[in-house]
Amino acid sequence: MKKKLIYSVMVLFFSLGIFSSKAASENPAEERIEEDFKVVDFEEDRVIVEGIEEKVTYVVDKEYFPEDVKKEDVFTIVHNGIVLMSYPGQFGKIYEVVPKDGTKTNGPILIGILVVAGLGLFLGNKYRKNKGKQA
Repeated sequence: MKKKLIYSVMVLFFSLGIFSSKAASENPAEERIEEDFKVVDFEEDRVIVEGIEEKVTYVVDKEYFPEDVKKEDVFTIVHNGIVLMSYPGQFGKIYEVVPKDGTKTNGPILIGILVVAGLGLFLGNKYRKNKGKQA
């Protein structure tokens, strides 16, 4: 029982390190660009934003924004500077989306937590099955 608890805690910490946006941002080789964008429209599960300084349009998955996002809201999007060739443009990697009031959204982190929880359940069930075969 004690081994199982230790193993579960190790898997949890390891997984949180992989799935957190901070782990990705600590890679010194990746560029981090912060730009301000205004919400201009919505498409199904995506938000269309336009640059404040440069009037360039991008599309971003809705999971990065709070549920109550509306047109004219302004956000700082932290990304790696890579833009996919499409119209509207798409960011290669988004580290975080922060409303101009400073409140952080946590879409990617919630997905990471759900993945970790599912992984923990899977490994726990696998452990129980293997333990039953050994007895």
